Order: sequence, then structure tokens, then C-alpha cells
Amino acid sequence: MKKLMVIFAILLIGTILGIVAFSNYYLMKSSKIPTQESNVTHTPTIQPTSNPTATPQPTLKPTPTTPTTTVIPKPSILRIISPINNATYKTNTIELIYTINSKVLWSYYDLVSNRYENIDYIMKPDNMIPFSGNITLNLSEGPHKITVAVQTEESRFSSVPIAYQTIDFIIDTTNVP
Repeated sequence: MKKLMVIFAILLIGTILGIVAFSNYYLMKSSKIPTQESNVTHTPTIQPTSNPTATPQPTLKPTPTTPTTTVIPKPSILRIISPINNATYKTNTIELIYTINSKVLWSYYDLVSNRYENIDYIMKPDNMIPFSGNITLNLSEGPHKITVAVQTEESRFSSVPIAYQTIDFIIDTTNVP
């Protein structure tokens, strides 16, 4: 075991010394600092006897560039058709119907009771239920709040990427025959 440790230590020291030697050699070769003066003789430069005349050069005119246009996507407009806000329904079966002005990438809804809704809440996928298109909900009696969130192609890269809307309604089947 001691022999292996000695061999390992020797190999490690040899490797480190080799790396240091190589890096010094490389630095010395790449710097190219002249150590001797060259023996090249200089020949005198011959000056012309007449004054040269400068030829005027045409001035450069700026070439017009086309202005860059920035396309700002319009936020999608979500409109919940059913259920109606602050309405009372005499049935437990409620149609969730909505329209939106661009192609839908995904849509989620959440049925909540007295919970504050904001964009941070909607961004948590465990709070929302995915759905596709218009659907039918079977709900219990009492007050309900539904939040619908829709991501579209047009609004994907805008500053407000998700269109969402919250609707309050009541289901009251007490006087239904």
C-alpha cells in the first residue's frame, strides 16, 4: 500500500513539473521578444523631387436604411359566454363556453371559493384543471367562482401571455320541481 502511495506521489509530482515546464516553454516561444539586433542594412528612402497633387475623392453619402419594425403581439381577448357573472342557475349542469380571438395553445379552469385570483396563482399548474374547447360542468349547490385561463399563439410572447377571467355565480336548485 505504501509503495502505491509513493508511486502515485512521484507520478503526481512529475505531472505537475511537466505541466509547469511546458507552460514556461509555450510562454517563452509565444512572446517572441527579440534578443539580438538584426544585421539588416537600411536603404535610404528616395523623396520625389516634385510636389504630388492630391486627387479629390468623392464624398460618401449615407445610404438610406429601412427602419426596423417591431411587431408587438396583441393580447388575446377572452370572453366567457357561459356561465354569466353574478347569475343564479336552477340546475347543477353548467356549460362552460368561451370565445377567444386567436388559436388556443392550452386552456385551464379552476373552481374556487372566496380565493383571491391573480396571475401568480394561475401560473401554478397544480391549481388548474386542463380542458379543451367548451365543456359541461356538474356542480354542487351554492356559490361558485370559476377562473378560466387561456394561452394563445398570438399572446405567447407578449408581456401578458395568459388571458384569464373570473366569473362568480350561484347554483340554487331549492325551488326546482
